[in-house]
Amino acid sequence: MFTPLFGFKIIKSYVYIKQLKHIIMKIKSIFEQISTEVFKMNNLDEMKRFTVDFVESKKIKDEDKKRIVVDVIKLNSVNAFHRYICNSLLKYEGMSLSKV
Repeated sequence: MFTPLFGFKIIKSYVYIKQLKHIIMKIKSIFEQISTEVFKMNNLDEMKRFTVDFVESKKIKDEDKKRIVVDVIKLNSVNAFHRYICNSLLKYEGMSLSKV
């Protein structure tokens, strides 16, 4: 049976969920933020410096920071750097091959 109180709760919940989705969609991942800047650059050292500085300035887990910094420092070409950023973006957005 449908009661007015029940209908109000559904509408109120729907509005809350819609507002929550709007807030969540504004949050960008670190790799999404990095990729918008890095893909404009041509110099590998500049890309590495930007990425390391950017990651160090963010509030993320220390183990994730260390892993990202170590991985970025190991890269030896612009192509490898682009591949790393793309793969990391997919991984941290939950779209890696193991989840597809």
